[in-house]
Amino acid sequence: MSEKVAAIYLKDMRQQFRGLKTLADRALSQVKDEEFPIEIDEESNSITILMKHVSGNMTTLWTSPLAPAEEWPARHRDLEFTLTDEDTRKAVTERWNEAWSAVFKTLDGLKVEDLTGTMTLMGKDSTLMEVLNGQYRHYAVHVGQIVLLAKHFRVRDWDSLSVPKKR
Repeated sequence: MSEKVAAIYLKDMRQQFRGLKTLADRALSQVKDEEFPIEIDEESNSITILMKHVSGNMTTLWTSPLAPAEEWPARHRDLEFTLTDEDTRKAVTERWNEAWSAVFKTLDGLKVEDLTGTMTLMGKDSTLMEVLNGQYRHYAVHVGQIVLLAKHFRVRDWDSLSVPKKR
């Protein structure tokens, strides 16, 4: 890949990740505190759970991404899917913002040559570019779930995040 194309890719990734956070935050701003922990069925995750999971993933992966995995912050993934009394809107939002900050700090510090650096993720060696693509897709799915839940809770009072339907 040419250096110019790699620079364009990095710039785009920075914009795309920031756009995801903005989209999620705009949806979250429409959710009432008491709706955060609601699961719409026994197989669904609540907004709280989705935020905990994404935050846990981001904090672990993006605090020191090019360091050996043994040096990454500890993560207890299964606990991300359990609601506790400490999981208030304020607490999960703070973790959410800290996690996104780790992503943005990493993205802003990356150089073109870092894209071909290797990370071991779930026992598989991948380039940083491959990890960025995979994690962007992962976060986009969960942000989509958050948007769907937020819209579900607001029904007709939903403030559209894009071009609204004609009514």
